[in-house]
Amino acid sequence: FGPGVFLLNRDSSCYQYPGKFSITKIIENPESNIAMNLDFEASSGMSREEAVEMNTKCINMAEEKFPSLQIWGTLPREHFLLYLDRYGKEGLSGKGPPERKEDEVLCKA
Repeated sequence: FGPGVFLLNRDSSCYQYPGKFSITKIIENPESNIAMNLDFEASSGMSREEAVEMNTKCINMAEEKFPSLQIWGTLPREHFLLYLDRYGKEGLSGKGPPERKEDEVLCKA
């Protein structure tokens, strides 16, 4: 499950070939030249407001069926994997991370 609205970035095919994807204008702000995502205008498809509304409905419907999505569903995958690596699958219970055991150290300074 990966809710989200479309984001335009410089590495995408949509940026390279905007006409193929009904993108009529790419708005690049020179003051934020390191921004990952760019604003744009399109000649067809959902409006920004419609996309946000549809995304919100999708998330709400999924959370009704799968309550754990309220905790994990919108967390970036990389953060989730770091948490899983640190606390293991027992840390996914929704009760918070398990009590941390002190790491075994061969030599203490």
